[in-house]
Amino acid sequence: MKNKFLAQLYWVIPGVILIFGFLLLFYQNFTRVTEPPSSDWSRALTIGITDLNKLPPVKITEDGDFVFTRFEDGKLATTTLGTDFKVKEQNSYNILVDKWTQVYQKADSIIYFDYKNIYDQSKETVITNVEKFYPLENTILYVKDNELFQLSPDNKKSEKIMDVDLKKQNIIPQENEEEVNILAYSSDPNGVDLTLHQLANGKISTVYQTRLKVDPGKVVNDISFAMENQTLAILLQEELQSTQGNPEFFNYFMQTKITKKDTPPLFNLTFYDPAGTKSLTEVSDVVLKLKDDKAAVLFHANGQTETQFNDSTTFNIYSAEINEEGRTKTERRSNTPEISTNPQWINEDTIAWVDLDGDGHKIKISTANKDDINDLIEFTQDDWLHALGKTLGMVTSSFFGIAFSVIWFIWPVLFIVFMYMFRNRIADRDPAWYFYTGIVLYAAAAIIWRERFFVDNIYQNAPDYLTFTGSSFIYMLVFAIISFWLTNHTKKTNHWAGTIRIMYFVGVHILLLTIFFGPYII
Repeated sequence: MKNKFLAQLYWVIPGVILIFGFLLLFYQNFTRVTEPPSSDWSRALTIGITDLNKLPPVKITEDGDFVFTRFEDGKLATTTLGTDFKVKEQNSYNILVDKWTQVYQKADSIIYFDYKNIYDQSKETVITNVEKFYPLENTILYVKDNELFQLSPDNKKSEKIMDVDLKKQNIIPQENEEEVNILAYSSDPNGVDLTLHQLANGKISTVYQTRLKVDPGKVVNDISFAMENQTLAILLQEELQSTQGNPEFFNYFMQTKITKKDTPPLFNLTFYDPAGTKSLTEVSDVVLKLKDDKAAVLFHANGQTETQFNDSTTFNIYSAEINEEGRTKTERRSNTPEISTNPQWINEDTIAWVDLDGDGHKIKISTANKDDINDLIEFTQDDWLHALGKTLGMVTSSFFGIAFSVIWFIWPVLFIVFMYMFRNRIADRDPAWYFYTGIVLYAAAAIIWRERFFVDNIYQNAPDYLTFTGSSFIYMLVFAIISFWLTNHTKKTNHWAGTIRIMYFVGVHILLLTIFFGPYII
Protein backbone atom coordinates (compact mmCIF):
# COMPACT_ATOMS: atom_id res chain seq x y z
CA MET A 1 0.00 0.00 0.00
CA LYS A 2 2.82 2.38 0.91
CA ASN A 3 4.68 1.66 -2.33
CA LYS A 4 1.48 2.24 -4.30
CA PHE A 5 1.00 5.66 -2.66
CA LEU A 6 4.63 6.63 -3.24
CA ALA A 7 4.24 5.73 -6.90
CA GLN A 8 1.43 8.31 -7.19
CA LEU A 9 3.34 11.23 -5.68
CA TYR A 10 4.36 12.46 -9.14
CA TRP A 11 0.83 13.82 -9.63
CA VAL A 12 -0.41 14.09 -6.01
CA ILE A 13 2.13 16.71 -4.91
CA PRO A 14 1.76 18.94 -8.03
CA GLY A 15 -2.01 18.55 -7.72
CA VAL A 16 -1.98 19.69 -4.09
CA ILE A 17 0.19 22.70 -4.98
CA LEU A 18 -2.11 23.59 -7.88
CA ILE A 19 -5.18 23.38 -5.62
CA PHE A 20 -3.42 25.55 -3.05
CA GLY A 21 -2.59 28.11 -5.75
CA PHE A 22 -6.19 28.08 -6.97
CA LEU A 23 -7.58 28.59 -3.45
CA LEU A 24 -5.06 31.37 -2.82
CA LEU A 25 -6.16 33.09 -6.03
CA PHE A 26 -9.84 32.62 -5.14
CA TYR A 27 -9.28 34.11 -1.67
CA GLN A 28 -7.50 37.09 -3.18
CA ASN A 29 -10.30 37.63 -5.73
CA PHE A 30 -13.00 37.24 -3.09
CA THR A 31 -11.22 39.90 -1.02
CA ARG A 32 -11.12 42.21 -4.02
CA VAL A 33 -14.73 41.59 -5.05
CA THR A 34 -15.93 42.38 -1.53
CA GLU A 35 -13.48 45.22 -0.89
CA PRO A 36 -15.08 48.28 0.77
CA PRO A 37 -15.08 51.42 -1.40
CA SER A 38 -12.66 53.09 1.05
CA SER A 39 -11.21 52.44 4.48
CA ASP A 40 -13.68 54.75 6.24
CA TRP A 41 -16.78 53.63 4.37
CA SER A 42 -18.91 50.48 4.52
CA ARG A 43 -19.69 47.94 1.86
CA ALA A 44 -23.06 48.11 0.18
CA LEU A 45 -26.18 46.82 1.93
CA THR A 46 -29.01 45.75 -0.38
CA ILE A 47 -32.33 46.91 1.04
CA GLY A 48 -34.70 46.07 -1.81
CA ILE A 49 -35.30 45.36 -5.48
CA THR A 50 -36.88 47.75 -7.94
CA ASP A 51 -38.17 47.19 -11.47
CA LEU A 52 -37.10 50.63 -12.67
CA ASN A 53 -33.62 52.08 -12.99
CA LYS A 54 -34.33 55.06 -10.74
CA LEU A 55 -34.70 55.81 -7.05
CA PRO A 56 -37.14 58.46 -5.81
CA PRO A 57 -35.82 60.67 -2.98
CA VAL A 58 -35.54 58.82 0.33
CA LYS A 59 -37.79 60.37 2.98
CA ILE A 60 -36.84 60.72 6.65
CA THR A 61 -39.65 60.46 9.19
CA GLU A 62 -39.95 62.39 12.45
CA ASP A 63 -38.52 59.33 14.23
CA GLY A 64 -35.47 59.36 11.96
CA ASP A 65 -36.54 56.31 9.94
CA PHE A 66 -35.71 56.11 6.23
CA VAL A 67 -38.55 55.47 3.75
CA PHE A 68 -37.54 54.13 0.35
CA THR A 69 -40.05 54.30 -2.49
CA ARG A 70 -39.53 51.52 -5.01
CA PHE A 71 -41.28 49.78 -7.90
CA GLU A 72 -41.92 46.07 -7.55
CA ASP A 73 -43.85 43.77 -9.88
CA GLY A 74 -45.22 46.81 -11.70
CA LYS A 75 -46.62 48.35 -8.50
CA LEU A 76 -45.58 50.99 -6.03
CA ALA A 77 -44.00 49.77 -2.78
CA THR A 78 -42.15 51.26 0.18
CA THR A 79 -39.51 49.93 2.56
CA THR A 80 -38.90 51.61 5.91
CA LEU A 81 -35.50 51.28 7.60
CA GLY A 82 -34.87 52.19 11.22
CA THR A 83 -31.88 54.19 12.38
CA ASP A 84 -30.13 50.82 12.88
CA PHE A 85 -30.61 50.12 9.12
CA LYS A 86 -32.91 47.18 9.81
CA VAL A 87 -36.16 46.82 7.88
CA LYS A 88 -39.08 47.93 10.05
CA GLU A 89 -41.92 47.88 7.56
CA GLN A 90 -42.77 47.09 3.97
CA ASN A 91 -45.91 48.23 2.17
CA SER A 92 -47.33 47.72 -1.29
CA TYR A 93 -49.85 49.99 -3.00
CA ASN A 94 -52.22 49.07 -5.76
CA ILE A 95 -50.81 51.71 -8.08
CA LEU A 96 -49.49 50.58 -11.44
CA VAL A 97 -46.16 52.15 -12.39
CA ASP A 98 -43.86 52.13 -15.40
CA LYS A 99 -40.60 53.80 -16.37
CA TRP A 100 -42.31 57.18 -16.74
CA THR A 101 -43.90 57.24 -13.29
CA GLN A 102 -42.78 59.87 -10.77
CA VAL A 103 -43.94 59.74 -7.17
CA TYR A 104 -44.37 62.15 -4.28
CA GLN A 105 -44.58 60.22 -1.02
CA LYS A 106 -44.67 61.47 2.54
CA ALA A 107 -46.18 59.63 5.49
CA ASP A 108 -49.42 58.14 4.11
CA SER A 109 -49.77 60.69 1.32
CA ILE A 110 -48.94 59.50 -2.21
CA ILE A 111 -49.28 61.56 -5.38
CA TYR A 112 -47.92 60.28 -8.66
CA PHE A 113 -47.45 61.37 -12.26
CA ASP A 114 -47.66 59.10 -15.32
CA TYR A 115 -45.99 61.54 -17.72
CA LYS A 116 -49.35 63.09 -18.58
CA ASN A 117 -51.67 63.37 -15.58
CA ILE A 118 -51.27 63.72 -11.81
CA TYR A 119 -53.19 61.27 -9.59
CA ASP A 120 -53.71 60.81 -5.88
CA GLN A 121 -53.46 57.56 -3.94
CA SER A 122 -57.06 56.62 -4.77
CA LYS A 123 -56.20 56.92 -8.49
CA GLU A 124 -58.38 59.99 -8.92
CA THR A 125 -57.12 62.54 -11.40
CA VAL A 126 -55.83 65.70 -9.76
CA ILE A 127 -54.37 67.59 -12.75
CA THR A 128 -54.49 66.69 -16.47
CA ASN A 129 -52.14 67.39 -19.38
CA VAL A 130 -49.11 68.16 -17.24
CA GLU A 131 -45.78 68.81 -19.01
CA LYS A 132 -43.38 68.38 -16.08
CA PHE A 133 -43.64 67.09 -12.51
CA TYR A 134 -41.25 68.02 -9.66
CA PRO A 135 -41.87 66.14 -6.37
CA LEU A 136 -40.05 67.89 -3.50
CA GLU A 137 -39.82 67.24 0.24
CA ASN A 138 -43.03 68.96 1.39
CA THR A 139 -44.60 70.28 -1.78
CA ILE A 140 -45.00 69.62 -5.50
CA LEU A 141 -44.30 71.81 -8.51
CA TYR A 142 -45.56 71.13 -12.01
CA VAL A 143 -45.65 72.82 -15.40
CA LYS A 144 -48.81 73.11 -17.47
CA ASP A 145 -49.55 75.38 -20.43
CA ASN A 146 -46.22 77.20 -20.03
CA GLU A 147 -46.96 78.03 -16.40
CA LEU A 148 -45.33 76.77 -13.22
CA PHE A 149 -47.71 75.78 -10.41
CA GLN A 150 -47.34 74.73 -6.80
CA LEU A 151 -49.55 71.84 -5.72
CA SER A 152 -50.35 71.32 -2.05
CA PRO A 153 -50.21 67.59 -1.21
CA ASP A 154 -52.69 68.12 1.64
CA ASN A 155 -55.65 69.78 -0.10
CA LYS A 156 -54.66 69.11 -3.77
CA LYS A 157 -55.02 72.83 -4.57
CA SER A 158 -52.77 74.52 -7.12
CA GLU A 159 -51.38 78.02 -7.21
CA LYS A 160 -49.59 79.65 -10.15
CA ILE A 161 -45.97 80.60 -9.48
CA MET A 162 -44.65 82.05 -12.72
CA ASP A 163 -44.55 81.67 -16.49
CA VAL A 164 -42.08 79.16 -17.92
CA ASP A 165 -41.56 77.86 -21.44
CA LEU A 166 -39.80 74.51 -21.26
CA LYS A 167 -38.99 74.71 -24.96
CA LYS A 168 -36.74 77.69 -24.27
CA GLN A 169 -35.46 77.07 -20.76
CA ASN A 170 -35.08 74.41 -18.08
CA ILE A 171 -35.84 74.72 -14.39
CA ILE A 172 -34.36 72.91 -11.37
CA PRO A 173 -36.27 73.27 -8.09
CA GLN A 174 -34.79 72.50 -4.66
CA GLU A 175 -36.49 72.74 -1.30
CA ASN A 176 -34.97 73.63 2.06
CA GLU A 177 -36.49 74.50 5.42
CA GLU A 178 -37.16 78.16 4.57
CA GLU A 179 -38.09 78.24 0.88
CA VAL A 180 -37.97 76.60 -2.52
CA ASN A 181 -35.10 77.69 -4.77
CA ILE A 182 -35.72 77.48 -8.51
CA LEU A 183 -32.83 77.76 -10.94
CA ALA A 184 -33.95 78.58 -14.48
CA TYR A 185 -31.44 78.41 -17.31
CA SER A 186 -31.31 78.68 -21.08
CA SER A 187 -28.27 78.15 -23.28
CA ASP A 188 -27.02 79.18 -26.71
CA PRO A 189 -23.75 78.46 -28.56
CA ASN A 190 -21.98 81.27 -26.68
CA GLY A 191 -23.14 80.79 -23.13
CA VAL A 192 -25.83 79.98 -20.60
CA ASP A 193 -28.15 82.43 -18.82
CA LEU A 194 -28.90 81.60 -15.17
CA THR A 195 -31.69 83.03 -13.03
CA LEU A 196 -32.28 82.02 -9.42
CA HIS A 197 -35.77 82.44 -7.98
CA GLN A 198 -36.91 81.92 -4.40
CA LEU A 199 -40.42 80.78 -3.54
CA ALA A 200 -41.51 81.51 0.04
CA ASN A 201 -45.01 81.88 1.50
CA GLY A 202 -46.57 81.63 -1.94
CA LYS A 203 -44.51 84.52 -3.33
CA ILE A 204 -41.66 84.25 -5.79
CA SER A 205 -38.76 86.65 -6.21
CA THR A 206 -35.67 86.79 -8.40
CA VAL A 207 -32.53 86.88 -6.26
CA TYR A 208 -29.67 86.32 -8.69
CA GLN A 209 -28.88 86.46 -12.41
CA THR A 210 -25.72 85.85 -14.38
CA ARG A 211 -24.43 84.65 -17.73
CA LEU A 212 -21.66 82.08 -18.04
CA LYS A 213 -19.58 81.67 -21.17
CA VAL A 214 -19.43 78.35 -22.99
CA ASP A 215 -16.30 77.41 -24.91
CA PRO A 216 -16.64 77.19 -28.71
CA GLY A 217 -17.58 73.71 -29.88
CA LYS A 218 -19.17 72.76 -26.56
CA VAL A 219 -22.80 72.53 -25.50
CA VAL A 220 -24.36 72.57 -22.04
CA ASN A 221 -25.23 69.02 -21.03
CA ASP A 222 -26.48 69.44 -17.45
CA ILE A 223 -26.46 71.86 -14.52
CA SER A 224 -26.55 71.19 -10.78
CA PHE A 225 -26.82 73.80 -8.06
CA ALA A 226 -26.90 74.18 -4.30
CA MET A 227 -28.02 77.09 -2.15
CA GLU A 228 -27.24 77.80 1.49
CA ASN A 229 -28.04 81.14 3.11
CA GLN A 230 -26.58 83.67 0.63
CA THR A 231 -24.09 81.26 -1.01
CA LEU A 232 -24.79 79.77 -4.44
CA ALA A 233 -22.74 76.92 -5.96
CA ILE A 234 -23.19 75.72 -9.53
CA LEU A 235 -21.67 72.76 -11.36
CA LEU A 236 -21.91 73.10 -15.13
CA GLN A 237 -21.39 70.06 -17.35
CA GLU A 238 -20.42 70.67 -20.97
CA GLU A 239 -20.04 68.21 -23.82
CA LEU A 240 -17.56 68.63 -26.65
CA GLN A 241 -19.41 68.25 -29.92
CA SER A 242 -17.68 65.66 -32.06
CA THR A 243 -18.72 63.60 -35.04
CA GLN A 244 -16.19 60.86 -34.30
CA GLY A 245 -15.33 58.80 -31.25
CA ASN A 246 -16.86 58.90 -27.81
CA PRO A 247 -18.24 62.18 -26.44
CA GLU A 248 -15.95 64.16 -24.16
CA PHE A 249 -17.35 65.85 -21.05
CA PHE A 250 -16.10 68.77 -18.98
CA ASN A 251 -17.19 69.92 -15.52
CA TYR A 252 -17.00 73.53 -14.38
CA PHE A 253 -17.66 74.96 -10.94
CA MET A 254 -18.48 78.37 -9.55
CA GLN A 255 -19.35 79.58 -6.06
CA THR A 256 -20.50 83.04 -5.16
CA LYS A 257 -22.65 85.17 -2.88
CA ILE A 258 -25.94 86.09 -4.52
CA THR A 259 -25.46 89.63 -3.27
CA LYS A 260 -22.45 90.05 -5.58
CA LYS A 261 -23.09 91.54 -8.99
CA ASP A 262 -19.89 90.52 -10.76
CA THR A 263 -19.67 87.23 -12.66
CA PRO A 264 -17.63 84.70 -10.67
CA PRO A 265 -14.86 82.70 -12.35
CA LEU A 266 -15.52 79.18 -13.65
CA PHE A 267 -13.06 76.48 -12.59
CA ASN A 268 -12.51 73.37 -14.67
CA LEU A 269 -12.91 70.38 -12.33
CA THR A 270 -10.90 67.19 -12.43
CA PHE A 271 -12.02 64.25 -10.32
CA TYR A 272 -9.08 61.93 -9.70
CA ASP A 273 -9.83 58.25 -9.27
CA PRO A 274 -9.01 57.36 -5.64
CA ALA A 275 -8.65 53.68 -6.61
CA GLY A 276 -6.53 54.22 -9.71
CA THR A 277 -3.99 56.47 -11.37
CA LYS A 278 -6.22 58.28 -13.87
CA SER A 279 -9.10 60.72 -13.69
CA LEU A 280 -12.70 59.55 -13.47
CA THR A 281 -14.61 59.69 -16.74
CA GLU A 282 -18.25 60.07 -17.80
CA VAL A 283 -19.28 61.95 -14.67
CA SER A 284 -23.08 62.22 -14.43
CA ASP A 285 -26.06 61.97 -12.04
CA VAL A 286 -24.52 64.87 -10.14
CA VAL A 287 -25.97 65.94 -6.77
CA LEU A 288 -24.43 69.14 -5.39
CA LYS A 289 -24.80 70.44 -1.82
CA LEU A 290 -23.41 73.15 0.45
CA LYS A 291 -22.66 72.91 4.14
CA ASP A 292 -21.02 75.82 5.95
CA ASP A 293 -20.19 77.33 2.54
CA LYS A 294 -18.25 74.19 1.57
CA ALA A 295 -19.36 72.42 -1.60
CA ALA A 296 -19.64 68.65 -1.90
CA VAL A 297 -20.81 66.61 -4.84
CA LEU A 298 -22.14 63.08 -5.19
CA PHE A 299 -22.07 61.46 -8.63
CA HIS A 300 -21.53 58.30 -10.62
CA ALA A 301 -18.53 57.90 -12.89
CA ASN A 302 -16.41 55.31 -14.64
CA GLY A 303 -13.43 54.39 -12.49
CA GLN A 304 -11.04 51.65 -11.42
CA THR A 305 -12.35 48.52 -9.73
CA GLU A 306 -11.11 44.98 -9.14
CA THR A 307 -14.55 43.41 -8.82
CA GLN A 308 -14.57 42.03 -12.38
CA PHE A 309 -12.38 39.74 -14.45
CA ASN A 310 -12.58 41.10 -17.98
CA ASP A 311 -12.90 44.82 -17.21
CA SER A 312 -10.84 46.88 -14.80
CA THR A 313 -13.33 49.77 -14.72
CA THR A 314 -17.04 50.20 -14.13
CA PHE A 315 -19.49 52.85 -12.97
CA ASN A 316 -19.44 53.43 -9.22
CA ILE A 317 -20.60 56.17 -6.88
CA TYR A 318 -18.14 58.85 -5.78
CA SER A 319 -18.21 61.91 -3.59
CA ALA A 320 -15.92 64.91 -3.79
CA GLU A 321 -15.24 68.03 -1.79
CA ILE A 322 -14.73 71.17 -3.89
CA ASN A 323 -13.09 74.32 -2.61
CA GLU A 324 -13.82 77.78 -4.00
CA GLU A 325 -10.85 77.54 -6.39
CA GLY A 326 -12.14 74.30 -7.94
CA ARG A 327 -9.69 71.87 -6.33
CA THR A 328 -11.26 68.52 -5.54
CA LYS A 329 -10.77 65.65 -3.12
CA THR A 330 -12.56 62.52 -4.34
CA GLU A 331 -13.63 59.42 -2.42
CA ARG A 332 -15.18 56.22 -3.72
CA ARG A 333 -18.52 55.43 -2.09
CA SER A 334 -19.51 52.19 -3.83
CA ASN A 335 -17.50 49.27 -5.18
CA THR A 336 -19.69 46.77 -7.00
CA PRO A 337 -19.35 44.98 -10.35
CA GLU A 338 -22.72 46.31 -11.52
CA ILE A 339 -23.39 49.79 -12.91
CA SER A 340 -24.16 52.03 -9.94
CA THR A 341 -26.38 55.03 -10.67
CA ASN A 342 -28.92 57.51 -9.23
CA PRO A 343 -26.98 58.40 -6.06
CA GLN A 344 -28.46 60.52 -3.29
CA TRP A 345 -27.56 61.58 0.21
CA ILE A 346 -29.79 60.20 2.93
CA ASN A 347 -27.92 62.19 5.56
CA GLU A 348 -24.41 63.52 6.07
CA ASP A 349 -22.92 60.02 6.53
CA THR A 350 -25.14 57.76 4.41
CA ILE A 351 -25.95 57.47 0.72
CA ALA A 352 -28.31 55.40 -1.42
CA TRP A 353 -28.21 54.39 -5.09
CA VAL A 354 -29.37 51.79 -7.60
CA ASP A 355 -27.24 48.98 -9.05
CA LEU A 356 -28.45 48.09 -12.55
CA ASP A 357 -28.69 44.31 -12.64
CA GLY A 358 -30.93 42.71 -15.25
CA ASP A 359 -34.65 42.97 -14.61
CA GLY A 360 -34.42 43.42 -10.83
CA HIS A 361 -32.29 46.44 -10.02
CA LYS A 362 -30.88 46.57 -6.49
CA ILE A 363 -31.42 49.48 -4.12
CA LYS A 364 -28.30 49.80 -1.98
CA ILE A 365 -26.98 51.97 0.81
CA SER A 366 -23.59 52.48 2.41
CA THR A 367 -22.44 54.63 5.28
CA ALA A 368 -19.55 55.96 7.29
CA ASN A 369 -21.21 54.41 10.36
CA LYS A 370 -19.60 51.05 9.68
CA ASP A 371 -20.17 49.64 13.16
CA ASP A 372 -23.93 50.09 12.75
CA ILE A 373 -24.20 48.39 9.38
CA ASN A 374 -21.42 45.80 9.12
CA ASP A 375 -23.33 43.16 11.09
CA LEU A 376 -26.17 43.41 8.53
CA ILE A 377 -23.97 43.01 5.47
CA GLU A 378 -23.59 39.36 4.55
CA PHE A 379 -21.58 37.74 1.83
CA THR A 380 -24.13 36.90 -0.84
CA GLN A 381 -24.29 34.24 -3.49
CA ASP A 382 -23.43 36.93 -6.03
CA ASP A 383 -20.22 37.71 -4.12
CA TRP A 384 -19.11 34.07 -4.28
CA LEU A 385 -20.11 33.75 -7.95
CA HIS A 386 -18.32 36.95 -8.95
CA ALA A 387 -15.17 35.82 -7.12
CA LEU A 388 -15.36 32.33 -8.67
CA GLY A 389 -15.99 33.74 -12.15
CA LYS A 390 -13.06 36.13 -11.79
CA THR A 391 -10.86 33.27 -10.58
CA LEU A 392 -11.83 30.87 -13.37
CA GLY A 393 -11.32 33.62 -15.94
CA MET A 394 -7.85 34.39 -14.59
CA VAL A 395 -6.93 30.70 -14.47
CA THR A 396 -8.03 30.31 -18.09
CA SER A 397 -6.00 33.31 -19.21
CA SER A 398 -3.03 32.13 -17.16
CA PHE A 399 -2.30 29.42 -19.70
CA PHE A 400 -0.98 32.14 -21.97
CA GLY A 401 2.03 31.68 -19.70
CA ILE A 402 2.70 28.35 -21.41
CA ALA A 403 2.82 30.13 -24.76
CA PHE A 404 5.11 32.80 -23.32
CA SER A 405 7.49 30.12 -22.00
CA VAL A 406 7.90 28.31 -25.36
CA ILE A 407 11.35 29.83 -25.65
CA TRP A 408 12.26 27.96 -22.43
CA PHE A 409 11.20 24.43 -23.23
CA ILE A 410 11.93 24.45 -26.97
CA TRP A 411 15.64 23.78 -26.24
CA PRO A 412 15.26 20.54 -24.24
CA VAL A 413 12.69 19.41 -26.83
CA LEU A 414 15.12 20.09 -29.67
CA PHE A 415 17.82 18.28 -27.69
CA ILE A 416 15.61 15.20 -27.27
CA VAL A 417 14.69 15.25 -30.99
CA PHE A 418 18.36 15.54 -31.95
CA MET A 419 19.35 12.66 -29.71
CA TYR A 420 16.66 10.34 -31.06
CA MET A 421 17.45 11.25 -34.67
CA PHE A 422 21.25 11.11 -34.51
CA ARG A 423 22.21 9.45 -31.19
CA ASN A 424 19.29 7.15 -30.54
CA ARG A 425 21.46 4.46 -28.97
CA ILE A 426 22.67 6.90 -26.32
CA ALA A 427 19.07 7.96 -25.66
CA ASP A 428 18.06 4.32 -25.31
CA ARG A 429 20.90 3.63 -22.85
CA ASP A 430 19.77 6.68 -20.85
CA PRO A 431 23.06 7.75 -19.24
CA ALA A 432 22.86 10.23 -16.35
CA TRP A 433 24.35 13.08 -18.40
CA TYR A 434 21.46 12.77 -20.91
CA PHE A 435 18.89 13.77 -18.29
CA TYR A 436 21.04 16.52 -16.77
CA THR A 437 21.84 18.04 -20.17
CA GLY A 438 18.14 18.48 -20.90
CA ILE A 439 17.58 20.07 -17.50
CA VAL A 440 20.56 22.44 -17.88
CA LEU A 441 19.37 23.55 -21.33
CA TYR A 442 15.92 24.35 -19.92
CA ALA A 443 17.34 26.16 -16.87
CA ALA A 444 19.71 28.24 -19.00
CA ALA A 445 16.92 29.26 -21.37
CA ALA A 446 14.62 30.13 -18.45
CA ILE A 447 17.25 32.41 -16.92
CA ILE A 448 18.30 34.05 -20.21
CA TRP A 449 14.72 34.68 -21.40
CA ARG A 450 13.18 35.15 -17.96
CA GLU A 451 11.45 38.41 -18.96
CA ARG A 452 9.51 36.60 -21.71
CA PHE A 453 7.40 35.04 -18.95
CA PHE A 454 7.75 37.60 -16.14
CA VAL A 455 6.21 40.50 -18.07
CA ASP A 456 5.49 43.97 -16.62
CA ASN A 457 1.80 43.12 -16.09
CA ILE A 458 2.79 40.61 -13.42
CA TYR A 459 4.66 43.22 -11.39
CA GLN A 460 1.80 45.69 -11.81
CA ASN A 461 -1.09 43.35 -10.97
CA ALA A 462 0.21 40.50 -8.82
CA PRO A 463 0.15 40.68 -4.99
CA ASP A 464 3.24 41.58 -2.99
CA TYR A 465 4.07 38.00 -2.04
CA LEU A 466 4.74 37.32 -5.73
CA THR A 467 6.49 40.55 -6.70
CA PHE A 468 9.08 41.30 -4.02
CA THR A 469 12.69 41.96 -5.06
CA GLY A 470 14.16 38.83 -6.66
CA SER A 471 10.84 36.96 -6.42
CA SER A 472 11.07 35.61 -9.96
CA PHE A 473 14.43 33.91 -9.27
CA ILE A 474 13.30 32.61 -5.89
CA TYR A 475 10.06 31.08 -7.21
CA MET A 476 11.84 29.62 -10.21
CA LEU A 477 14.38 28.02 -7.87
CA VAL A 478 11.81 26.71 -5.36
CA PHE A 479 9.63 25.18 -8.07
CA ALA A 480 12.74 23.75 -9.74
CA ILE A 481 13.75 22.02 -6.49
CA ILE A 482 10.24 20.56 -6.12
CA SER A 483 10.21 19.42 -9.76
CA PHE A 484 13.70 17.95 -9.51
CA TRP A 485 12.89 16.00 -6.36
CA LEU A 486 9.71 14.61 -7.90
CA THR A 487 11.63 13.71 -11.06
CA ASN A 488 14.24 11.75 -9.12
CA HIS A 489 11.49 10.12 -7.08
CA THR A 490 9.80 8.83 -10.23
CA LYS A 491 13.07 7.24 -11.34
CA LYS A 492 13.06 5.11 -8.19
CA THR A 493 9.36 4.30 -7.92
CA ASN A 494 8.11 4.47 -11.50
CA HIS A 495 11.35 3.71 -13.39
CA TRP A 496 10.85 6.48 -15.92
CA ALA A 497 13.43 6.93 -18.66
CA GLY A 498 15.45 10.12 -19.04
CA THR A 499 13.29 11.55 -21.86
CA ILE A 500 10.10 11.26 -19.82
CA ARG A 501 11.82 12.70 -16.76
CA ILE A 502 13.08 15.72 -18.74
CA MET A 503 9.60 16.47 -20.06
CA TYR A 504 8.06 15.85 -16.63
CA PHE A 505 10.49 18.28 -14.97
CA VAL A 506 9.85 20.95 -17.59
CA GLY A 507 6.07 20.44 -17.50
CA VAL A 508 5.75 20.58 -13.70
CA HIS A 509 8.03 23.61 -13.42
CA ILE A 510 6.11 25.60 -16.04
CA LEU A 511 2.75 24.49 -14.66
CA LEU A 512 3.59 25.64 -11.13
CA LEU A 513 4.84 29.00 -12.39
CA THR A 514 1.73 29.34 -14.55
CA ILE A 515 -0.79 28.70 -11.76
CA PHE A 516 0.83 31.29 -9.48
CA PHE A 517 2.00 33.96 -11.95
CA GLY A 518 -0.07 33.22 -15.06
CA PRO A 519 -3.30 34.90 -13.86
CA TYR A 520 -1.54 38.27 -13.95
CA ILE A 521 0.18 37.96 -17.34
CA ILE A 522 -2.58 39.71 -19.34
